[in-house]
Amino acid sequence: MEIEKDWNLIKRLFDEGIKSSRFYAIASTNPDGSPHICPIGSLILYGPGHGVYADEFPVQLSRNIAGNPRVCVMAVNNGQVFWLKSLIQGKFSKYPGIRLFGVAGEKRPGTDREIDNWMKRVKVFRRFKGYDLLWRHIKHVRDIRFDGVRVISAGKMSRGLST
Repeated sequence: MEIEKDWNLIKRLFDEGIKSSRFYAIASTNPDGSPHICPIGSLILYGPGHGVYADEFPVQLSRNIAGNPRVCVMAVNNGQVFWLKSLIQGKFSKYPGIRLFGVAGEKRPGTDREIDNWMKRVKVFRRFKGYDLLWRHIKHVRDIRFDGVRVISAGKMSRGLST
């Protein structure tokens, strides 16, 4: 799979991941070299190889990026119907997940468009107290420039899948 050529498929797999679990997993490297993984629900993919996420809460991730900006973001389709259908048929109809590898940029003020796109994703929760506590005041974002992609394969269940 290639980022430029397969961007629409990559975005579709990421959309399925966020819809089924409400977040992605983003990995970075701690200063001692150990891995650090945290959930990130705010990543939005734009043009080929470009994503933006709200950078208000992931404190350790921000620290890690300051020392090493390389990250990996994983999306997994956790949908019960998808998995049940796949298990019954003994094969996946599409990849169960995908990973994007890239470099995170500097923390910066988000544009109105970027903030609005994030708010659209969480608007269903706007009447809850937690919405105000978590998301009402999102102002900062980071760009990620993706330079690698790998689908998640599950042995014989993934046989025959291609881009």
